[in-house]
Amino acid sequence: MDGGATIGFGKDKTIDKSFTSWNIGVQPGIAVNLTEKLSFVAHFGQFGYGQTKYKDIKADSKYGFGLDLSSVSFGLFFNF
Repeated sequence: MDGGATIGFGKDKTIDKSFTSWNIGVQPGIAVNLTEKLSFVAHFGQFGYGQTKYKDIKADSKYGFGLDLSSVSFGLFFNF
C-alpha cells in the first residue's frame, strides 16, 4: 500500500468563488525486488476521501473506491 495526500486552493471563475480542496487516499499494489538496489512497483485502483469547500457554500465531500485497469501505474525504484 502507498498513501498520499493533496491540498489545493483556487478560485472557480464560473461561479466567482474561492475554494479549498483536499484529498487523502491509499493505493494497493505490489513491489518486487529485482536486485538489492532495484525494485519494480505496480499500483492499481485507489481508496480515498476528499472535500471541496467553496467560500459561503456548504462543503462537498466525496468517497472514492476504484479497482479498475484505467488507473494502473508501473515504476522502478533505485535504492541508494
